Amino acid sequence: LLQSLASAALAAAMLARQPPAASPRAPRQRQRWRWVVVVGAYYASHWFGLASLPFLSYPVHVTLKSCKAIPVVIGERLLTDRRHAPSKYLGVIAMCVGASAFVVSAMGDASDKTTTARGVGLVGCALVADGLYGGFQTKLVGSCDSEWVLMFTMNAWQAALSLGSALPAGGGRGAGAG
Repeated sequence: LLQSLASAALAAAMLARQPPAASPRAPRQRQRWRWVVVVGAYYASHWFGLASLPFLSYPVHVTLKSCKAIPVVIGERLLTDRRHAPSKYLGVIAMCVGASAFVVSAMGDASDKTTTARGVGLVGCALVADGLYGGFQTKLVGSCDSEWVLMFTMNAWQAALSLGSALPAGGGRGAGAG
């Protein structure tokens, strides 16, 4: 919640410093569903990532979340016209192999009882959400007056959703994303 509020405040400050656009672009009707997907997937990514923490050792969590480039590249490839250089795809393949080897070795270590299949599954869901919002975000950024509009919108909604999930759960004691 605090991260989202701070990011939204920073984006709002940067938007206030920019000269007004000659003709500000409001989201077209057909793009509103993209905003819903981006904001929902952004929230889901954070929620699943936080929900996985009790079920993963710290090194496994960091390793898996560091692989965010994998679903983002896949999402951009499937959802947009964006194409990457072959070296980017080779890097993603190398990251997949390395992360897989690390997770398998960590789950097989009898002394590490904190890494579970449930935790890996939750991080997997977070990474799928990263790929969704990454791909759709790439499409939206070109239709915004600036990248600050995207940053403000995503983080303001993230903060609202986080607050909405934290309040019923006791004011944020371990609940919600953000």
